Parts: sequence; structure tokens; C-alpha cells
Amino acid sequence: MLKPAEMRELRIVCLEEHADAVIKRIDALGSVHLTDIKEFLEEWEGLIEPSKAGATLMQTAELLARIDSLVALLRARTAEGARAGAKKSLREMLFKAPGAEEEQVAARVAARVAEWVKERGEERRLAEVEAEFGGLEAAVTELAGERERLRAELSDAEELLGVQKILADFGVNLEFVSGEKNFISVLAGWLPSRNLDALGSSLEAEVGEEQFVASSRAEGEQSFALVVVLKKDRAEAERALARLDFERWQQPLPLPLPLEAEVEAEIKRLERELRENEGKFEALRREKFEDLLEMQELVQIEESKAKVKVLFGRSERVRVLEGWTPKEEVEKVVAGVTEETGGFSVVEVREPAREDVRVPSLLKNPRILKPFEGVVKMYGHPLYKDIDPTLLTALIFPILFGLMFPDIGHGALLLLLGLALVFAFKGLGEEARGAGVIVSLCGACSVVAGALFGEFFGFSEYATHLVEGSVGLQIPHSLHWFVNEPLWFEPIPKVEFMFVVTMLIGVIHMGLGLSLNVANNFSKKTTLQKLTGLVQIWCLFGALYFLLLLFGFFFDELKT
Repeated sequence: MLKPAEMRELRIVCLEEHADAVIKRIDALGSVHLTDIKEFLEEWEGLIEPSKAGATLMQTAELLARIDSLVALLRARTAEGARAGAKKSLREMLFKAPGAEEEQVAARVAARVAEWVKERGEERRLAEVEAEFGGLEAAVTELAGERERLRAELSDAEELLGVQKILADFGVNLEFVSGEKNFISVLAGWLPSRNLDALGSSLEAEVGEEQFVASSRAEGEQSFALVVVLKKDRAEAERALARLDFERWQQPLPLPLPLEAEVEAEIKRLERELRENEGKFEALRREKFEDLLEMQELVQIEESKAKVKVLFGRSERVRVLEGWTPKEEVEKVVAGVTEETGGFSVVEVREPAREDVRVPSLLKNPRILKPFEGVVKMYGHPLYKDIDPTLLTALIFPILFGLMFPDIGHGALLLLLGLALVFAFKGLGEEARGAGVIVSLCGACSVVAGALFGEFFGFSEYATHLVEGSVGLQIPHSLHWFVNEPLWFEPIPKVEFMFVVTMLIGVIHMGLGLSLNVANNFSKKTTLQKLTGLVQIWCLFGALYFLLLLFGFFFDELKT
């Protein structure tokens, strides 16, 4: 666990007709990291040349982009329908494990894909997928376009109805705000509600008292206003309105001007057609969504194969593949390649040096330590030659957290939260469960440190007496059960000793890091690097001893 998984370099040579089968088996094994043959061309001395991206790669990439777009559109419709229907309760979101239905769909799609791949050749698969997808794409695009048109028309009609009702409250109709008048200009529109109070004074400053304003304050951010000015003052009025972010309302529907009842009828018609469109969309989604996922999976397979083939080296009949795999997976890979090629292949296995910078690193840790791999990768992925610090991080990170936040009460809350994330809140997914492991360990260490220092929700024995003696306040009687003498010492009255303990912990932490660095340097067999690490450790502990003497502490006093 203190080193990344030991890797082996693979060189696979097979016939051209076996290349697809080898790619399929390697993908199924999932333990081979492929590399570009261009890195090794010099070793072949001109016997092979690198492969080039073919038409299949470009075709699959373009087709996959279109399929992904359509899948996202149909999934968005599903989520929109779920929001419009019965919403998930908080209990379902937290406690119900996600993905039960999705897993069933994925299993059905995988079975259909396997059957399709078995029955059809590569070229036929792509041709059939593209033809079937073209018809589905056209149907969905037509429905989506119709839906957007209906929504736009419905929005315009609802806005018109709202304006008609506001104008009716003002005692005018649509004809009054539409068209040109002989002597006056009528400006109707929306402006921010915060500017409504300044509307009258701004117009008066520009055009004088020969103006009329009627307004309707809305509950939202926008309010409606009707402004009437003399025709000669229109330009000045428009300047004043522009300063107030006034946006003139334009009638969305063509003349002749409809009555309010006609607009309401139009709204009902649009709503009915929109519901019919939604029904067609949902029926199409139910019928074709799994087919679309199947197409997506098939094209992804072909795209992956095309991308892998670009990494190949090639001659007239032979294909060459380079990669890396963990040591324990070598036999499976060799056996799989041999089976797929019927023995007409060569697999060369080489052991790389730990210092080889080409080797990818794979962290292999027990399941309980997996969440801490994320903490390690926040600072950078360990190289193949380096020590894997995941185990040490899993030990030190919670301990340091507990020493920084030593409190029984707060630690217990964190511990309960972490356990809930791991065992109860299944609806939040695997990432939340991993975070729960870290939070649980940090909470447990905080509880232990709180017991050592005698602190419970910020209260301690010494702090309680200090507050009571200085300001006369007493802690609640119920807390006396939890505020007890510390198991070790209380930091407040022993600040200097706490400082020394902190320094010791820091030095141990830094010393551990330097020791790991020395261990890495010893593997490099460089004398100067070995001595440099040892000198750093010596200086670190020398500085610690000097600081202890500076504070008047000796090691025999620490023992007492």
C-alpha cells in the first residue's frame, strides 16, 4: 500500500484481421493502459509506421455528438416531466438509493448491444445506426421546433392578455396604445419597479406639466406604465424614459386588435396544442429512448476502437500495440490476447525501472482508504517511483483534524453526520459515502481529542470557572454532566505546554514527510540526495531542541 501498483510494459504484435478482437478483449479486461506507438518507433528501425486517423473515426465522432445531443434533449424532457409531475420528497432524495431504474435500462441496453454486435459487422452496424438515427433525429427535431413555437406564441398571448387587463383598469383599450395619433404620443411599456416612483418627476423635468402617467405596480421586479405626452415632446419623453430603463411594449399579435375573450380562447388553443405536443414527445421518448441509448453505446464502441487503432503501429499485415498493466493482471491479458488470436500473436512483457517516468501509476488501496485517495490527488497524483501516501494520509489527516478541533460535542455531531452519509443517505451517491468515511474518522478523532483536553461544545472545567468568576455567568446545569476534568490537560491554563505539544506534533509530521523523501532518495541510489534528506531531518530535530530550550523546557520535565 505504500507504493503504487507494480506495473509491466506490454508489447502486443498480432495480425491485422485480429486487431478488432484484441481491442475488444483489452477493453473487456479494463486493466491495460494503452500508449502511442510513436514513442517507440525508433526501436522498430523502420519496420512499422504509425497509424493515421481514418474516416471511421471522424464519422463516429460526428455521429456520437449528434446522438449525445439528442439523448440530453430527451433526458431533459424526462426531468422536466418529473418536475411537472410528482416531485421527489426529501426523504426519497436522501434515503432512496438512486439508479435502480437506470440500472435496469442499462442492463437491457447492454444485452441488446451484445446481440447486435454479434450479428452484424462493423460497417453494417454504423450504416444501420446512422440510418435509424436520422429518422429519429428528424422526428424529435420537428417536435422540439413545434414545441418552441407554441411556447413563444403562448407567452406572447399571455402577455397580451395581461396588458389588456391592465389597460382596462386604466379605462383604455388596445386601440388607444396602438397606431399614431394626431396630437399626442402614447408610450406603454415595462420598467423596473424601483424606478416607478421617479417616473412622474423625470417626465415633468423634461416636458413640463403637459403629460399624463398611469402605472400598475406589479409584485415582481417589473411594473407597467402608460405615458401620454404631446407629440412635439415625444423625443424628450423618450430620453427621460430611457434613463429609467423603460422598455416599450410592442403588440405581439398582428392587427386587427383582438378582444380579451379572443385572446383567452387563443391561449386555451395553444395550451391544448402544447399538451398534445408534450404527449407526442413523451410517447416517442418511451418508445425510442432505449433504442437511442443502444445506438449511443454502439457508436461509442466503434469510436473507442477507432481511437485505439490510431495508437497502433502497422505494417502490411501486422499491427503492434504498446501499453501498461498491473503485474497481477499480466497472465489474464496474455491469455486473453492468445485466445482472441488463436495463438497467432506475440506478447512481450518487460519490467520497467521505478525511475521510468513513462510508467503510469495506479493506486491500489483497501476500500476504506479509497476516499483518502481523493485527498492525496488534491496535491498531485503520486509518480510511479514515489511512495503512495494514502495510508499515512488516512491516519494523519483525521488525527490532525481532531487536534485542531478538540471538542466532544462538535466531534460527535460530525461522527453522526459521517455515519449518516455512509449508511443512511444512500440517495446522495457514492461520492457522498466516501466523504462520509472521512467525516466519520475526523469526528471520532475530534471526540477523542475533546476528551483529552476536556472540552464539550466550547465549555471546559477551567473556562467555566473563569467565566463564572469574571462576569458571574454560569453554564446550564444540564451541561455539568458533560464538562469534566480532562483526561490529559486543559490547554487554556497551560498555554506554554500546549505550544510545546503543538511543536512536537508538527515536527513529527514534518519528520515523517522528510523520512519518506529520504526513502524515495535511497531508491534512486544517489549519495548526495540521501545525505541531503538526512541533514534536513537532523536540522529539523535540532531546531526543535533549540525551541524547547528557549521556552525553558527540558526533556526530563516533559516526562513529568
